[in-house]
Amino acid sequence: MTLNHTTPSIAGEDLRLREITGFIEHSVEGATTDEALKMLGSLLNGTGTGEHAKSKAASLTVPERDRLLGQVLINTFGELITSTVDCLHCEQPFDIDFSLKKLVADLNKDLETEIAGNGTPVETLPDGTFRLPDGRRFRHPTGVDEQALSNLPQLEAVQHLLNRCQVEGPPIDGNEEAGAVVQEAMAATAPILKKDLAAVCPECATHQTFNFDVQYYLLRALIGERGRLTREIHCLASAYGWSLSEILGLPRSQRRRLVELVSSETF
Repeated sequence: MTLNHTTPSIAGEDLRLREITGFIEHSVEGATTDEALKMLGSLLNGTGTGEHAKSKAASLTVPERDRLLGQVLINTFGELITSTVDCLHCEQPFDIDFSLKKLVADLNKDLETEIAGNGTPVETLPDGTFRLPDGRRFRHPTGVDEQALSNLPQLEAVQHLLNRCQVEGPPIDGNEEAGAVVQEAMAATAPILKKDLAAVCPECATHQTFNFDVQYYLLRALIGERGRLTREIHCLASAYGWSLSEILGLPRSQRRRLVELVSSETF
């Protein structure tokens, strides 16, 4: 049976995530936004299948999507994030780890004081948009916005994205100050799980930062386990005579438990 995990309420709706299956693990081909939307469409209960499901996932704002991806990451791999990075000074590799739950909690604390770039509070409106003191009103970007601008150069894409997300007020075109204020207000009202985090090299004691992107980390982790998935498929097919489709349809945790039983020969 597929396990369900209730996520925090998003846009007034308590969404539920199915447990990841072999089909989903096997389908991940990269760490792109399109891949993330495809996966979330498959995991969110009640979103249908195929393009309709991906379209539903794409309607979520980027902060909402990151929160869901963070929950998928915790459900699948646990809250402890571990990685190896190369020191920017001595170039020696070293391990880093941190709690994703703590990172999310720290970000949520920041929402207690929603501050725009000029130090003035941002007003949260009932329709989910936000108003700055100068009357400019904006919303958070969605996957639909990102997909529409995916072929543009980065700087041009950011400019178009800000204009798309501003629902009231003068265009931001050419107004760098206004664009910066809106970007900072977006980050303050709903931070995304893509952050520069501090680290200290144990070899040379150099202080530095490394970037954590929940979408990239999760999708790359799934791709990194492709070899293990293949071995698990072979193990269960050999032991039970099941088809590839039957094995891939199992929830990840159930597949792992069966492989452990077969490996230990305890039935």
